[in-house]
Amino acid sequence: MMNLFTELTDRLVKQLKEAGIAALRAWERDRLPHLEGAAAVLGIRQSCSRDAALWHYLGNSVDEATGGTVERYGKQVALELYADLYAPMGQVEAIDDLFCQMETLCFTRQDGLRFSQLQRGETAADSASGYLKCRCTLLCTAYILASRREEGAMLTDFILKGVVQ
Repeated sequence: MMNLFTELTDRLVKQLKEAGIAALRAWERDRLPHLEGAAAVLGIRQSCSRDAALWHYLGNSVDEATGGTVERYGKQVALELYADLYAPMGQVEAIDDLFCQMETLCFTRQDGLRFSQLQRGETAADSASGYLKCRCTLLCTAYILASRREEGAMLTDFILKGVVQ
């Protein structure tokens, strides 16, 4: 099973790419390509998992295919993500435009991640990369659902609530 936090970060990277924004995960930073315009590098600054109900238990439902009982479990995950925006020297406007695109995407697209805040830091020269860099912070919440189809079985079928299947 994929790491939950990797899956959530990958989901945001995918959403940015689908919106035409150059984006990659933090551990790919050393492969930052030669940039003609702006790009976003995303990672998790911190996270917090909480019960969505008592002992994560949400109740039972009936599996229509088998007629058996399926137990539902869930949890809430709060994430503080960072997005380092990069652009070639002299292209501050490219970072401004990228920030506006990210803001629009985060607050209009509801695909499992619920954004509550997008904060922007100052744009300055980054000597390590040779580009302009602007650190942004994104606060979001995700609800994760899981099911168990028989007594004593492992939890299976983890899904991100709000994602169209």
